[in-house]
Amino acid sequence: MALNIPFGQAKRDAALEAARAEQARTAAQRDDRQNNLLAELHDTHARTQASQDTAALYTQRLLPLAEQALEAALADFAAGSGTARSVIDAEDDLLQTRLGALDARTEAYRGRARLLWLAGPEAFDIQPPLYPQERSP
Repeated sequence: MALNIPFGQAKRDAALEAARAEQARTAAQRDDRQNNLLAELHDTHARTQASQDTAALYTQRLLPLAEQALEAALADFAAGSGTARSVIDAEDDLLQTRLGALDARTEAYRGRARLLWLAGPEAFDIQPPLYPQERSP
């Protein structure tokens, strides 16, 4: 006849409870990190989309308008009805508009790079570049 006496059961129960508490804490940390990552992804996506929209506005609307304004100022100056100052101002406006377009495109590319970094290339179905095999002589 065998008798099973549970010596040290309290220690085992305490260790089990500690392990369960650690598991719950780790799961909560993982969930918190996941939520933070998703929030950052959504925020970055929204900012990137806004930058892309701004870049499109510059390209489709603002740059052509600034170019037309410069052409008009040059035509007025050539006809004698415009001033050199108006030509210089129109050129300055065109340069500022080009800089704004470049800034918007830069922010859009930064946003895309950040999204790629946050989500990984798998999220965008991007294949790593293939490098040719090294040839031995």
